[in-house]
Amino acid sequence: MKSIPIEQYKRECGTCTKCCEGWLRGEIYGMKMMPGLPCHFKNEKGCSIYEQRPEHPCKSFNCEWITDLSIPEWLKPNVSNVIMKRDFINNIEYLNVIESGSKLSSEVLNWIFSNLIMGKYENVKFTINGGVHYYGTNEFNNAMNELDNDYKQKTI
Repeated sequence: MKSIPIEQYKRECGTCTKCCEGWLRGEIYGMKMMPGLPCHFKNEKGCSIYEQRPEHPCKSFNCEWITDLSIPEWLKPNVSNVIMKRDFINNIEYLNVIESGSKLSSEVLNWIFSNLIMGKYENVKFTINGGVHYYGTNEFNNAMNELDNDYKQKTI
């Protein structure tokens, strides 16, 4: 997965605040953000601390819709209710597609699989109605299975 250098971005967040709405996990100045708990600093206009926001997780967050201009306009997070970001597991890169406000649509799922088949993405993880699914290389699938098994053992 390739993205363009930040100085060449041609897209902006605009009114989109999906990354702050509690679909992602993070901690901003000691305040947790997670599914069901939006960022403490999010307000109706966006971010109340935008100029003083921390490097992590705020400034360093890379929304794939912004960094990859080949992703269609209709996949903007506040339009599609999907946040896409690059993640790593065991140094294996993958596209993480996260539901953010509604169940993953068939259009989004079709886009994911079309891009897998065309070879744009090698490894993809996505949620549908809270259930986690992943497709990719054997190495990626094994790492994700191991992560799932570790999680299940810790919750029993």
